[in-house]
Amino acid sequence: MSPTDIAEIKAVVRNQRSVPKNIRRIEAVRPDKVVVQTGGKTGLDSATYYDFNVNKHSGKWIIDESSIEIISEPLENHGLDSDAIGR
Repeated sequence: MSPTDIAEIKAVVRNQRSVPKNIRRIEAVRPDKVVVQTGGKTGLDSATYYDFNVNKHSGKWIIDESSIEIISEPLENHGLDSDAIGR
């Protein structure tokens, strides 16, 4: 993938309302298809990720909205040590 393709994919994600804007990963599947992951930590002990396809049609990158998958995962809690007192 060219730097221009990556810049165009990032711009498409920035303009999409239904997914977070922070791109965690872009993985090329074919020259005209990538899988993108956005999202991340959503609370003290959880994260939500959005995985979706972005396809190139007629020279333009377009998000396949039907491919958007939302994955919520618990995170290991890295709070205070058990003997610490929060103030």
